[in-house]
Amino acid sequence: MEPGHGLPNEALAAGDYAGRVAPFVALWEEEKERLEAGARRPATEEGPAAQALAAARAQSSAILMARMQTDLVQTGAFAASEFATFAQAGLFTTWAAGQTYARGYRLVHRGIVYEVLQDVTALADQPPDAAGMPAVYRPLSVAPESGDGQADSPGQAASSRDRSSTSSIAEASCA
Repeated sequence: MEPGHGLPNEALAAGDYAGRVAPFVALWEEEKERLEAGARRPATEEGPAAQALAAARAQSSAILMARMQTDLVQTGAFAASEFATFAQAGLFTTWAAGQTYARGYRLVHRGIVYEVLQDVTALADQPPDAAGMPAVYRPLSVAPESGDGQADSPGQAASSRDRSSTSSIAEASCA
């Protein structure tokens, strides 16, 4: 290519400055002045108010999303692998002796999600994975280290009281 056809680092003749360089310098100077003027302008009441409104909306959205997430993991119908993922993400309360759990509450113990089948006050010698406890705690997920199935089939992973409400929630979220 011949010089003067847009190649980088090409030599400029003395007469090229006015036609080829000066317009870009002028644009740069205008933009610099615009930015400096904006920085010197005192804050208006509208600016901070708009910022406060935006911050409040963002915080409200975060609160609502967290609440919906909490409600959905407690009532939604999910596959065993999905419950395992939620457990890894720390979305469930960890089982603790001495705590009282209501029927239908979901919790995690040793990486497995359980649903409480009857109101219970947890005893240290009767954790969800102890012998005889499936009558109180039904596993909903799989053991994280083995991947062995610890739950019923995915369709049975949520209690029957949850199925009708969660199917309408899932359908609404997909729409």
